[in-house]
Amino acid sequence: MARFHISSWIGTTTVGATALGGCLAALLYAVYLENGSAGGDHEGQGFPLLGSRVAGSRLARSLCDAPFAACVFLSVLGYFLVVRIVPSFAPKFVDAGLCGVDLSKKTTARNADGSLKRPVEGVKVPEALGVIAGTVYLFCVTAFLPFAFSAGPRTAGIARTVPFTTEGSNAAERVDVPTGMLGPGSTAGAAFVLQYAGAAFSKLAASVPIGVVQKGLEGSIEAEIEATLLNDTREPGHGSMTSDVKMKQPSSDEAVNLAADHAISSTADYAVDSKMKSRKSDVGEKGQQEGASRIEQLSAQNSSGGRNIADGSGDDETLAAIHDSGSAKAALQAQVDTLSRMVQFLAAILSISSMSFFGFCDNVLNLRWRDKFLLPTLASLPLLLVYFATLGTTSVLLPLPLRWLVSFDIVNLGPFFYIFLCLITVFCVNAINIYAGVNGLEAGQSLIIAVSLVCNNVIQLLRLPDDFILGRERHVFSIYILLPFIATTLGLLKFNWYPSRVFVGDTYCYFAGMTLAVAGIFGHYSKTLLLFLMPQILNFIYGLPQLLRLVECPRHRLPAYDSKNDVSMNSFATVCPEELSGLGRLFFGLYRTLRLCKVEEIRGAEAGAKKAYRMSNLTLINFVLYVLGPMHEETLVIVLLLLQTAFSAFAFWLRYFVSTLLYSKVL
Repeated sequence: MARFHISSWIGTTTVGATALGGCLAALLYAVYLENGSAGGDHEGQGFPLLGSRVAGSRLARSLCDAPFAACVFLSVLGYFLVVRIVPSFAPKFVDAGLCGVDLSKKTTARNADGSLKRPVEGVKVPEALGVIAGTVYLFCVTAFLPFAFSAGPRTAGIARTVPFTTEGSNAAERVDVPTGMLGPGSTAGAAFVLQYAGAAFSKLAASVPIGVVQKGLEGSIEAEIEATLLNDTREPGHGSMTSDVKMKQPSSDEAVNLAADHAISSTADYAVDSKMKSRKSDVGEKGQQEGASRIEQLSAQNSSGGRNIADGSGDDETLAAIHDSGSAKAALQAQVDTLSRMVQFLAAILSISSMSFFGFCDNVLNLRWRDKFLLPTLASLPLLLVYFATLGTTSVLLPLPLRWLVSFDIVNLGPFFYIFLCLITVFCVNAINIYAGVNGLEAGQSLIIAVSLVCNNVIQLLRLPDDFILGRERHVFSIYILLPFIATTLGLLKFNWYPSRVFVGDTYCYFAGMTLAVAGIFGHYSKTLLLFLMPQILNFIYGLPQLLRLVECPRHRLPAYDSKNDVSMNSFATVCPEELSGLGRLFFGLYRTLRLCKVEEIRGAEAGAKKAYRMSNLTLINFVLYVLGPMHEETLVIVLLLLQTAFSAFAFWLRYFVSTLLYSKVL
């Protein structure tokens, strides 16, 4: 028993330290490159890897607040809850029949030749304990909901304000108006405030993509995105409105998400202006005529280059009206942002809880394969609907090589993008489940992926300018989703590490996969998520011949166990080439010729019998055993998790270094 505790803590610490160390090493290396070459804020520097010297302050403004502190506290609480609940509930799972036998242990009964006795006899290990981690996680996220809506002035129209300055005015005469009211080339008059709704609504309608392909010369999409930002600067004394942050032209595929910022702002402005217009009816016809006359007078002054509000010509009532309308717009924008966050959290909770329930049903009822594709599809519907309702982008920016070959920069996939997101969800849910079979592997790989995603979110918060409000909010949301998951997974991994006292079951695999999918989809980095799932993708592609039943596929493709030497080794499936289909013979010959798996001919067959072979099961676990040879199970899981960490580091290299060769500027 003492060995278990030492081994579990060493294993858990090794996995966590390796994941964090690898990601932070890449982060520090990037900081070194940036500070050594750029050295600070420079015009034309673009979007460096980790931003500039103000990156730290940007990160502090995004995370150093009450919601983040509450998320960290609830995550720590979730870890201790899992650690306390799992040992107390484990015997109850055994009593309920939710248990299994670890086939890779000496305590499992075997025949004289080393083969397992049938039926299997051994120490019963409680199974499906992942449901406890999932339940505690949902408790933490639900308890976090009140704090999520107290994020403060981080949303559009509240944090970004541009003061109206007057010559010789003091601080008391400054009026802050949300930048959502300001547009390039416009002056700050009452006429602009009341007439903004029409222009905003037209801009919203024009921003809805109709065609699948948007044609244009290289860089045209960057110019369109640049036009949506506040970069307008005019001479002092003539309605000067200069943005505090000068924006560069982004050109990565994530840059198109900026359209949602202005779509939401335009909708809010239109709604507020509609309320303002409806209020005018209460004033009476005389008041409307006076208001219209005053608007025309101010418009004439602005268009003729005369005095305007920014020059100090407006009286106190006019300035107060502008301030009130701006406050109303800001208040409505805050309500829109709050509702958007609430809907996203509720959709995330619904999808994750649904998938956890389906996973528990799989442990109890042993669902069919087709159900494992249908149920994740149904559970992904809340994600897709909320993604659509929150104006999620469906466009993909083409890399530079493709722009030279075709005549367009950006492709709007429309409904096909939602199919892509649905497929990502189904893959994430099943990828963890089929890459399993070793103590600690399911929870360990999920932990490393989650830590990598958190590091990616932190990098983006360091890099993205303050004006990318919606993009920064998405990465903060992703962190809020992942931190409790990391904590509960660590608590479960303590008991699932070799020698495992509990099995996580399909419940945890489905719960973990859906959580990662939620973080990637609502964080709007679904394509980046696939980079961190490269081992799972390779395991899926490598095992396709068995998954498609082109060759024999045993129900469990776990590694075999050598009880004499206490090591894990390759497990095999029997293949008879003459009984395979044409495609099956093609894949078998390809794997055998390229030595992608271990193939042994079965000797001693009767004369005239069909030739048969033993082929190692097509999983990444068996491939590692095939390349490195038999090894102890704890050593095997450490090697596999180190491989996962190496792929995460490789994903960071692809995302932030190689991508600079494919895009003019990487966002």
